[in-house]
Amino acid sequence: MVVYITVSSESIQTLRREKLRIAAYDGDWVRNVSEAPFTVVLAVSNPNRDKASPFCTGTIIDPKFVLTAAHCVEDIDILLTGGDFPQIFAGIIKVYQTGSINVPDTIQKRKIHNENITIHPKYWPAWWQYVHPAPAQYDVALVEVEPFKFNTAVNKAVLWNEAWLGDDGKFSTKDCKAYGWGDVTKKKTLDNRNGLRVIKVPQARHGMKACSWLQGFHQARLVCYTGRCLCPGDWGGPLVCDDKVVGIAHLLYPDTADCDGGFASFTKLHSAWMYVCPMLDFIQEHVPSAPPQPINCQAPTLKYTMVALLSSTYTTFILINAANYFAYRFIGC
Repeated sequence: MVVYITVSSESIQTLRREKLRIAAYDGDWVRNVSEAPFTVVLAVSNPNRDKASPFCTGTIIDPKFVLTAAHCVEDIDILLTGGDFPQIFAGIIKVYQTGSINVPDTIQKRKIHNENITIHPKYWPAWWQYVHPAPAQYDVALVEVEPFKFNTAVNKAVLWNEAWLGDDGKFSTKDCKAYGWGDVTKKKTLDNRNGLRVIKVPQARHGMKACSWLQGFHQARLVCYTGRCLCPGDWGGPLVCDDKVVGIAHLLYPDTADCDGGFASFTKLHSAWMYVCPMLDFIQEHVPSAPPQPINCQAPTLKYTMVALLSSTYTTFILINAANYFAYRFIGC
C-alpha cells in the first residue's frame, strides 16, 4: 500500500513558529558553571570558524571518560572530513567560550578520536531509515579522553545505581533536572547567547505506563516525561534526580499527529532518557570507578510482557510511530 501525504507550506510554517515559541520558554540558562560541572558539550571545531558548533551533550563520569548517547558518536569519523574535528569542552556554559580568543582558564578541551569511542554492543541504530535512534535500544556510549583536572568548574557526576522506588517502596515519580546544549533558536548559525540550559522535569517516570507511547518491554530501559523538555542537541545530556545522573537524553517523540490540514499539530511530545542503572554493567566494564549494577533497577510496577515481533499489534505500532516520527522530522524539528 502506498500512502501519499500532502503537507501545506502554510501549515509547516505555522508549526515551526509554534515550536520556536514553545522552545523559547523551555528551561533557563545555566548561570554558573559550578552548577553542573559534570556537563560537557560535544562540538565540531574548524580553523575557519571563530567558535565551535555544538552537536550533542555529555556527562563526565570519570577523569578519563564521558558518557553520551551512542547516536551522537556512531558516525564521528564523518565529522573529520572537510577539515572539521570533534572536541569535548568542559567547564563551559556559553558557545562563544569555544572560540580561540577570550577563553576562560576554567575551560578544558579534549579531542574525540574514533578509536576511543565505545558504543554499547546492543545498540540498535534505527528502525528502517525513519526512526533513529531506535527507541530504548541501548543508546549509550563512552568516550575516553585525556584525563580531566577536576575543580569547581569541571568534575564528575554520580551515577544512579538503585531500584526506582518511592518512599513507600511503590512506584513513584521523581522531580529532576535535565541539562543540555540543545538549540532552541533553530538558527543556521549559533550566536553568543547560545549555551548550556537546564529545565525542571517534574514527575519523571519509570515503570509500566511511564512511557505510554512505547511498548512495555521498552520501558525497562527508559525514563520518560510528557511535556516540553528536550531539544535537538540535548542528546547525551544528563537527567539528574536526587543529585545523581539517572538518565542520558535519548529521543524526543510525537504521540499522534493531527493530519487534517497537513500535520497541523501534534497532541503530545515525549522526552525519553536511557535509564542509567541497567547500563551499569556495560559502563563498569570499561570504567572501573563506576558503581556496580544492582540486582534490580526497576520500579515494582514494571512487568515484562512478551510481544511477538511480527504480531499484528506490534507491526501496527511500528508503522504508526514511524509515520509520526517521520512527519515530525519532515516538518523541521
